[in-house]
Amino acid sequence: MTVTERDAAGSARATLVAEQRDLARERILRAARGALAERGLATTVDEVAEAAGVSRRTVFRHFDTRENLFAQALRESLRSYGDRVGPSVGATVAVITAIPRNNAVRAPSPAPLHARRDTSPRKH
Repeated sequence: MTVTERDAAGSARATLVAEQRDLARERILRAARGALAERGLATTVDEVAEAAGVSRRTVFRHFDTRENLFAQALRESLRSYGDRVGPSVGATVAVITAIPRNNAVRAPSPAPLHARRDTSPRKH
């Protein structure tokens, strides 16, 4: 079955499958935003799935990693906030949301602190 069908006029029309997919994605993002607001980054995918009324597998069908899910949820929250507070603050929010994407492309992530091998005592 195809996701879109052509009507008599030839324009694309979303099918029930596409509408259900979009609805599930929106429910997942809404649940993720709520869970992040309540519990912060300690939120689990299982909590998001339960709040959205979908399975864990469905969450990962729409978002390949937990980090991508939370990044998208935070991006949408910031965008929504920017829309509510006005154009000048909205532009600032747009810049802030673009920074992590640009940094991810330009520079590798730093080594985690626990990966440090130098355990010798420091001299003051």
